[in-house]
Amino acid sequence: MERRDLIEDQINQLGLVLSRIFSKIIGLKSKGLGLESVIVINQELKDECKTDNLLELSDDEFIFTLENNKNFNCNNLEKLATNLMLTAEELEVNEKINLYQKSLKIFELINTKELTYSHERFLKMKSIEDVLLTLAIK
Repeated sequence: MERRDLIEDQINQLGLVLSRIFSKIIGLKSKGLGLESVIVINQELKDECKTDNLLELSDDEFIFTLENNKNFNCNNLEKLATNLMLTAEELEVNEKINLYQKSLKIFELINTKELTYSHERFLKMKSIEDVLLTLAIK
């Protein structure tokens, strides 16, 4: 029972970290500092996952790392994917594609884990796919 409480506390703590990242991203975006958002996310994930340059991993390595971190439940994964989407909006094309792809992979992972359908998640995935298609055309 105590072990479950410890794990639950760690998951909740990660949720707070992701919420803090979201606040920082919004603040940086309002100042036109999109690239700094990537640095913030990378540092926070490094601290939480004990992995350097998590956003620079291949998509498969990135998802593998998230899957094997017990602190990432579906709720936290969704927060992370949303944070990556928001950050990607302000970046150059290559960075934008990287973050959108990672965000899409996270949503796909959530769909395999989560038994409940989310129309909001579906719309986010569709939006990402549309943006990636547009970027591929350019």
